[in-house]
Amino acid sequence: MVEEEDSTDSCVKSEIFGVNMPLRSDGGDMTKEDRRRQLLEFMKEHPLALPPLLIYRNLKLHMDVTFTVDSVRNYLDEFAEEGLVKMVEKEPLDDGDLVEAEAGTRPYYIITEEGRAYLED
Repeated sequence: MVEEEDSTDSCVKSEIFGVNMPLRSDGGDMTKEDRRRQLLEFMKEHPLALPPLLIYRNLKLHMDVTFTVDSVRNYLDEFAEEGLVKMVEKEPLDDGDLVEAEAGTRPYYIITEEGRAYLED
């Protein structure tokens, strides 16, 4: 795909699609792995059990991320499968307990020791 800059705004012209497509505000240079690490780093620095939307809002507030809440949800699901975060039930948190979430619930997420070790690699 050949792209050319349009001098009137921050768009690129795509020969394949024939329309001006907006550039990502991060300049298009942040890879998926960079975004994953940014999310996991935030969770390491703020070891709180939170739902995806609150994690996203705080990423926007403190790190000015350019990815979406849906991306955060997808990354959290990937992290959970990889053991980098733990999915926990929210009600037991009232008693200070981390209880693994069951399928079909709306879990909160917290980084695991494996997640911390992943960032050190």
